[in-house]
Amino acid sequence: MKLGIQFKLFLQVNLLFFLVVFLVSCQSFSESSEQTKKERAEKRNGLHKSYYKDKKLRSEINYKDGRKHGIAKQYYKTGELHSTFEYNEGTKHGEVSWYYESGQVYLTTSYKNGVKNGEEKKYFKDGSLKSQLEYLDGEPSIGLKEYKPNGDLLNQGVKILIKEENKLLRENLLTLRISLSKKMKDIRFYMGELKDGKFMHNRLNLIQSRKNNGCMDFEVPPGFFLMKKINLIVTCKTAYGNPLVLKRSYNLSIENKKF
Repeated sequence: MKLGIQFKLFLQVNLLFFLVVFLVSCQSFSESSEQTKKERAEKRNGLHKSYYKDKKLRSEINYKDGRKHGIAKQYYKTGELHSTFEYNEGTKHGEVSWYYESGQVYLTTSYKNGVKNGEEKKYFKDGSLKSQLEYLDGEPSIGLKEYKPNGDLLNQGVKILIKEENKLLRENLLTLRISLSKKMKDIRFYMGELKDGKFMHNRLNLIQSRKNNGCMDFEVPPGFFLMKKINLIVTCKTAYGNPLVLKRSYNLSIENKKF
């Protein structure tokens, strides 16, 4: 009886030992494989091609010292060109184009040091212009233009609406409620000045919002008068998926006559 128990214990110990060895071996193999991939990538120079499972060309990418450098191309499974990018030592820099499977251009834009910089244009499948928008340092500008399939300019008709809510009597506060005249997606509210008068940037002050409405509170103590010019910026997405930037100045003037 005791011999049988010892034998079972012997088997369990050995099984545990082999299991540990197996796991360590797998981890070592995985780390070795990742290291090999990294070393191969670091050694890449010149044109490299990749293929779909059916051996059709998937991409052509130029490398320099393991980083994308020069022209990179992606292809549809049908063999048609999907997109072209220009890289400078691993960073997008230069012209970028995307294509419909038919071969017609879908989008053209340009990058500088990894972010959009310049005019971006989108096209319908028939080649007619769909939209155009300018970027600076990766940020969109006001002045988005979108077109209908027949070529007519699409009027967004979106305006910034402002409503004052007087709470002076109870809380010595004036609240501004900010909204848009149309239902839009991904709405954000900001306060500040646009770069060069038209470009978004990361130094704008984000306004708190709830249910697609911005809210700003101004404290006005009893007997005080508040006069302030507020520069409001609102961003949202259009039905075409483009960023729409709107701006409006508002002159706030209120006196708390409570003593």
